[in-house]
Amino acid sequence: MIGRYQKLMFVISSHVSQPALSKRANIGFMNKSSALADWTPEQLALGKRWVETWRLAAVDLERIKRKEIRELDTYKSISLLCGTADYTKPPHAPKPWSGLVEQQRWFQKAARRD
Repeated sequence: MIGRYQKLMFVISSHVSQPALSKRANIGFMNKSSALADWTPEQLALGKRWVETWRLAAVDLERIKRKEIRELDTYKSISLLCGTADYTKPPHAPKPWSGLVEQQRWFQKAARRD
């Protein structure tokens, strides 16, 4: 399977080596005009540099993301999202029953019928 980066690099390199021969590029299973067909060699070089920069940055960004997730305070995040609440009093307090006991009664009745 070809990744997005490899597809973009294929399109860029195909237009760098043969800019005047074709204005169509085969991208995956699609055959359509390339958005890079009208780019100058300088623009193509900048595009390659941009792609390479983001490819290298992806490693550091992923590391930062994982570090932030590990350091996340779940309780603080919930309070920021939901506001401060006293979860011992209604309406936030858990209900005194969950319905599980009633469900088990229904299952026992159904089992006796069989």
